[in-house]
Amino acid sequence: MQSLKSDVLGFPAHWRVGLVPRSAGRILMRVLALAGFLAAMTACAGLAEGPKFTTIRGLDGEVFSEGYSLIAERYIEPVAVNQLALDGLGALNEVDSSIAVVATGGKIAVNANQHTVSEFVAPPRDDAEAWGVLTAAVVEAGQDASPNLRALRAEKIYETVFEGALAKLDRYSRYAGAEEARNERADREGFGGIGIHLSVNEGVTRIVAVMPGTPAEEAGVKDNDVITRVEGEPIAGLDLRDVVKRLRGAVGSIARFTLMRHGLAEALDVEVRRRLIIPTSVIYRPEGDIAYIRITRFNQGTANSFRRAAIRAKREMGSNLRGMVLDLRDNPGGLLDQAVAVADSLLGGGRIVSTRGRHRGSFQQYDATGHDVTEGLPLVVLVNGGSASASEIVAAALQDDGRAVIVGSNSYGKGLVQSVYRLPNDGELTLTWSRFHAPSGYNLQDLGVLPTICTSTPKADPKLLLQALREGHSDTAMTLATWRRAARPEEEVRKALREACPAGAHPDDDLDRDLNIARTVIEDQALYALALKQSSIPELARRQQ
Repeated sequence: MQSLKSDVLGFPAHWRVGLVPRSAGRILMRVLALAGFLAAMTACAGLAEGPKFTTIRGLDGEVFSEGYSLIAERYIEPVAVNQLALDGLGALNEVDSSIAVVATGGKIAVNANQHTVSEFVAPPRDDAEAWGVLTAAVVEAGQDASPNLRALRAEKIYETVFEGALAKLDRYSRYAGAEEARNERADREGFGGIGIHLSVNEGVTRIVAVMPGTPAEEAGVKDNDVITRVEGEPIAGLDLRDVVKRLRGAVGSIARFTLMRHGLAEALDVEVRRRLIIPTSVIYRPEGDIAYIRITRFNQGTANSFRRAAIRAKREMGSNLRGMVLDLRDNPGGLLDQAVAVADSLLGGGRIVSTRGRHRGSFQQYDATGHDVTEGLPLVVLVNGGSASASEIVAAALQDDGRAVIVGSNSYGKGLVQSVYRLPNDGELTLTWSRFHAPSGYNLQDLGVLPTICTSTPKADPKLLLQALREGHSDTAMTLATWRRAARPEEEVRKALREACPAGAHPDDDLDRDLNIARTVIEDQALYALALKQSSIPELARRQQ
């Protein structure tokens, strides 16, 4: 059994992607143990034959076994396999309230309307293989007694059981079915496609935007073209998901579709060779003598796109370029390796982030290589209550290093790393497996990043904020000192600290205020130096003496 794994940072969800193998010896021991368990199960009343991994109704016990094993081995806190399985099977009651799975006296009973219909011997407490097989057998016994359970597809059964098994863990650990998981992998890692954004309205499929440098652009496809056929078949009436599914395919394969274009009487037949398409996550534009770069999320292409945007800004603006604004507002996170790479592109050295968990593989440290693509340009980072996880790693690293001034409100406060594992049914488990710590040592969970210049308080008038900074009246340095001392503060302490700059408190129509403050800080070298001094670690150490 194998699981594909990547490390993901994001809202309630890549340091590496690879196989998580099991040794042949371990598998052999599991098979021998499983054989004894099946023999014991066969001796139970109501079960004439031991269940196999793949059951007659399409359920695969290996999916449950692999899932239980991964949770028990990788989750950030210790978890007992038997409790996972029983919590998962208990969720069947939500499908049919007459069905109950009860564990008593070393037996697992399946009750329907308070009468036992099947009974099984409970496996050893942490035998994930055996509990997976048992789960499939118990579900089938429940299906024999419940039309509601019989009506569910296998994928819905997996979803029900894993959601029950994960419910008592944390809010970020979850299960995604095969189709949802494929879509999420496409967002993270890219997909075979042609490079267009679509909308479907009243049965009409319209191309909203053609992505630059993609096969669609090279083939002459234009914004506002209407797609009428794919592979010769009409698509009128299909929903967006179905249209996208038909246009995507293996990298290197040909997509054939028909377009209608305003001003042309006849339809256009188009053939486009699919390439790996990674969704756009970086937006660049010049703002006077400042480069504005926004990162919307961290996917597989983010770091390279960011570096290209920074290099482009330097090339186009030349000696007029006075600084850069990195906008991470409402960025929910994404892949860990991409967050590390973006921070690395802006740092001259030092620690970026460290991660710590229960599993030995979760202890990692990431340091900058010393190649600042901007060559030390003044840098302001914008954050708000929607800036989470991977975006918080970048902001905290740049702030702790004294490389950037942070402007905005408290960030979301997600200091946990999730690993994503692909299961045999092509679904995915997202499991919290470590905590990440800023270079100064504090964990961001439920705390977040405190801006150097806070714009979310009721009295956050830009002129007054900057005046206080110039006159040395800002209390940011002392608040940050307390922030960094609290490695994992208690809930009341965290709440009190976050009240200093409430997350997302300013109104939507004032979003440009942060950008205007950033511009002012960059253009005033003395003010920029004062702002950096407020958050630098040496300054904090001096004030605490």
